[in-house]
Order: sequence, then structure tokens, then C-alpha cells
Amino acid sequence: ADAAGRMLHDMKRPPTLEEAKADIPRGPDVDPDLLEAPAYRNMSQQEAIDLVKRGASVEYHGKDGRTPLHKACESAFPVLAKSICEAGCDPDVRDQFGETPLLLLSKCGQWDENVPKARRSETIQMLLSCGANVHAVNARGRGVLHLASTENDIQAIETLIEGMADVNAQDLAGFTPLMWASGRNSPDTVKMLLDYEADMNVKAARGQTAMTFALTNGCNAIIDILEKHHTILDAEEAKRIKERGERGVEPQEELDDTLQLPKPDWACKRDKPEKLEPYSGRRVYTHAKPDRHSNVYVDDGR
Repeated sequence: ADAAGRMLHDMKRPPTLEEAKADIPRGPDVDPDLLEAPAYRNMSQQEAIDLVKRGASVEYHGKDGRTPLHKACESAFPVLAKSICEAGCDPDVRDQFGETPLLLLSKCGQWDENVPKARRSETIQMLLSCGANVHAVNARGRGVLHLASTENDIQAIETLIEGMADVNAQDLAGFTPLMWASGRNSPDTVKMLLDYEADMNVKAARGQTAMTFALTNGCNAIIDILEKHHTILDAEEAKRIKERGERGVEPQEELDDTLQLPKPDWACKRDKPEKLEPYSGRRVYTHAKPDRHSNVYVDDGR
């Protein structure tokens, strides 16, 4: 089971006899690239599922403390992720960096552009339906939306928000997903977050707002979007004040007419914690501070 678990973690399988024969050089060959050829072949999602059904260990921790579930999510294999969870793996298991499979999946586009975005979104839904915590954060207090917002993956961001991720969540430095997207010049992501009522006036620990990030990094398109959004909010607030005055209704008596959309069946069932609880298995960056660009952490050495 452990050996199969190791194969499952690496998403590799031994070559078949036919594949091994095909790899045998026909005559002398001094090509050094052959020396680095992998002895094991990439495993398909179905082959990995078959390993799970045959009893492969789903709790095997390999490189960086990652489990087969981490690897399944890294490859965005939704059916495999479900099979591993049903086999008894904790959907919120952490690697040595404090990343849960959902956190890893939220940023996996950074190193694998070949993962289809639709499959990535489907894997997010599958993880949440298996009980993954959408409010989990890493050692720096960054959650799934902080990580996904750096990828400009609109589909993943929308899926996470529908799965009950907090659009205004703040990390240890007080940064919100909107701040990250604004500082990285991601107009589509900024528009998506604003459409889901991200608050552009939230202030970070040092008083920065989303506009601060956009101005600091010279993101002119983001500056225009934020200014237009601010104008719209001012107009809507003026209209509400006028209507209250005409009806003679006190502000505290006004009913909340915010549109409440139905929660999907696969959405996270856990409540958002009242207090930010960063993962403490590794060093927590309590003294982390942003660099001059205001969107990258730098340890000040304390």
C-alpha cells in the first residue's frame, strides 16, 4: 500500500513491457539526454483511481510533505480528488508549508498553464463538496482568494466566491484579494471582485487601500476601474439618502435589500472564523512587511 501510495503521490507508473522495449537503444547511442530519461511514465487519472481502489495509501507524505490529494489537485483531477477523499484522506491535510490541497489548487496556475481552467474549477467544487475548508489560510494568513487573484483566473475566483469564500478576507498584513489584483494589474479580476461586492475602501495594516496598490505600481487601467466604481457607489449612496429623506425613514430602520443568492449544494458548510487564524505548523510571519511595491512580503529579520 505504501509503495502504491508513493506511485500515487508522484503520479507515475512503471513502463509496460512494450514501453520498456521501445526505450532500449538500437545500437550505440551517446546521446546524454537518454541518461536523464524517466524510468516511470506519467499516470493517467483513471490509472490513479484504480490504484486508490486497490488500496494504495492515500496518507503517504512525499516531497515537501505533500500527499496524493495535493498532487491530484495540482494536476486538477476532480474525480481522483473525490476518490482519495472517499478513501479516508483529510481534505484539509497540510504539507510542510502549511498549504491545504485547496490552497495549492488556488495557485497552481503559477507553474502549470496546461491545466484547463474549467477542470480547475470543477476540482474546486469537488474538494468543497468533500468538506474542504474554504476559509483555511496559510502561514501568512493568505486564503484561497488571495492566491487565486494573482492568477487572473476568473472562473476559479467565481467558483470560490460561490463556495462561500470571503471576498474581503485580509491576510496578516491586512491585504485583501482586491489589493493583490489591483497591484498586479489584473483588470478582469478587479472587475469580478467588485461585482461580488469587494470593498475598495478596506485599509491594510499600514493604511493602504486597493487604490494605493494600483497607484504604486502604475496600473492605470485599474485606477480607472476603481475611480468609476467609486463614482457609482457615491451616486447610489446619494440616491439612498434622498429616498430615506422622502420617506422619512431613519437609517437604522431601513431594510437590507441586498440580493441573497442561493448557496450551491457543493459550497463550504463551515462558518467564517471570527478571528484570523494563520497556520502555525511552520514559522508564522508576524513581522512580515510589504516591500516598496506594497504587494510582496519581506521579512524584516526580527
